[in-house]
Amino acid sequence: MKFLLSLILGLFFATSSPRASANCGSSSCPIDHHSYMMSGTFRIGVSYESIKMDKLQFGTNRVSVGQIPVDHDELETINQRTVLNADYGVSSQLSFNVMAPYIVREHSHIHHGVDGDELEHWSFSGIGDLMVHGTYVLQQSMSPDVPYIALTAGIKLPTGATNKSNEHGEEAEVTIEPGTGSYDGVLSLNGRYVVGTFKSLNGSYTVLPLTSSFTVRMNGKGKDDYRIGNEIVGSVGTTVELDQRFRFLLQFNARSMGRSDMGTTGEERSNTGGTWVFLSPGIGSEIFSNINLFLYAQIPLYQNVHGVQQVAGLNVQAGISYNANLF
Repeated sequence: MKFLLSLILGLFFATSSPRASANCGSSSCPIDHHSYMMSGTFRIGVSYESIKMDKLQFGTNRVSVGQIPVDHDELETINQRTVLNADYGVSSQLSFNVMAPYIVREHSHIHHGVDGDELEHWSFSGIGDLMVHGTYVLQQSMSPDVPYIALTAGIKLPTGATNKSNEHGEEAEVTIEPGTGSYDGVLSLNGRYVVGTFKSLNGSYTVLPLTSSFTVRMNGKGKDDYRIGNEIVGSVGTTVELDQRFRFLLQFNARSMGRSDMGTTGEERSNTGGTWVFLSPGIGSEIFSNINLFLYAQIPLYQNVHGVQQVAGLNVQAGISYNANLF
């Protein structure tokens, strides 16, 4: 069992690979929300995340607008993403999940053209790309000494809008569109292991779990044959039961993305890719029977981007879910 725990932890730390890829606007919070779905259990939830990318970085160093010569200087990208989630446990080992996002985004940059500099701005909203996942439990945790292990496979469908323009008719860059226009595949290994017990605030004893996940995302070609770089995401965390209603949540999250293929867009490939590591503390609460809330603040600990890219100082994610036993 120690070997299995070491394997899961090792998969997480493998995400600190120096390969990378990210673009202005194509940002989301890499937080692990995996949980076991019992047979006949249905869960529906809504999550919201906000990411304000208003800082420029070259490698690991902050730079000012115009400090590094590029064809256009990024100023700001504000991402707001609302996701409707639905989960269903078909059996004690098999469950399915559907995620439907809605994107609200603002983006501005200074374009350096032959006729001089021009400030360009976009503000739009639209349906994002639908994702469908299936999870198979490889090993149930029947006792504290036995880890829970599950494998998830999924596909992202090109349901999102890819034709947004600003008020002047300027078409948005591929990287800030609500959808990518591509079919992408996802494969994830999830684990949970009880590392001990402790006394909660109300005096009762509860377990202290260690959760981990390792995800590989393989992206296909989308609009204008642009292909976002493949992605590796890893998380390790725990949940501390403070009392019967409140839980302290803590995760370390790492993301590494490969350079993107530009297709026919003419974008600069050298400004894609990177490695990011975050600390994500949060709070969870069962406010009513079967109704749960959560709130995470995601703090960047390490950001190493290729070329010049926008980065965020703080990500916020919150959500609510309802669980029901259908039979």
